[in-house]
Parts: sequence; structure tokens; C-alpha cells
Amino acid sequence: MTDDGRVRLTLRRPAKNGQGAIVLSPVQFLRRLAWLVPPPAQHQVRYAGVLASASKVRRAIVPRPAPVLQLAFPIENMRPRVQKHRMSWAKLLARVYSIDGERCLSCGGPLRPIGAVTESSHVAQTLGRMRRQRCARDPPQLALDL
Repeated sequence: MTDDGRVRLTLRRPAKNGQGAIVLSPVQFLRRLAWLVPPPAQHQVRYAGVLASASKVRRAIVPRPAPVLQLAFPIENMRPRVQKHRMSWAKLLARVYSIDGERCLSCGGPLRPIGAVTESSHVAQTLGRMRRQRCARDPPQLALDL
């Protein structure tokens, strides 16, 4: 912005006449910016000249797709490998944070979901209740051979 309220736009390269900047009113500047916004639902790349789809010489310039290979064996044998299943959230946690989300920390037994807390007001109650609960299994007894 200049002191008189106009917009000074510095060019990347000087124009052929040596001009290095353009001074515009704010409305003129916004009008130039609006021309840069593409119309909705229009392709962003447009081809003109010999690359345009209606050009008569396009076939001579644009390369044709490669020919399809004839296979000596049936295509049924070439099935793509399908991933069996996605990794569970517990295994992802174990991989990222080194936490085994499928085993109890105190007894080592398997864990299973018992519910979901959906309201933030119930989080403190549920966590307090979980701290008071003991594991369903007794912790393993260590057998010491002395």
C-alpha cells in the first residue's frame, strides 16, 4: 500500500519498457485478482493450438498409447493380491507406542471392550470406577526355586 491508499505491485521481472512496478487503485487490484480465480466446475488445465482436442494435426503430435500385449496364458491366473484385513487398532497402538492394548497390565490376561464413553461429563466417573476395579484374574504368582 502506498501513502495515498493505492496498491503498488512489484513485478518479478521488469517489463520490456523497463517498468518494475504497477500502481493500481484497490478496486483495480481486486479486479486483476478476480481474473485469476477459475470459474467453478471447470477444468484447471486447458489445451490450445495443436494440443487442443479439436485440432486437426493433434494425431500427428500426440503419441498414441502402447499396443495391448497378447498374453500366452489366461488372465484369470493373474489376480492381484488382495490384502486380507486391516490391522486392528490394538496392534497399531502396540506398533507405534509399544503398548499392548490386548493384554492387561497387571495380570497379562486378554482385554475386551466393555463399553464406550460418549459424553465428556461421564469420563471422570468412568475413570474413577476403573481405578477402583481390580482385574478379573489374579496376578500370576511367581514361582521361585530356591
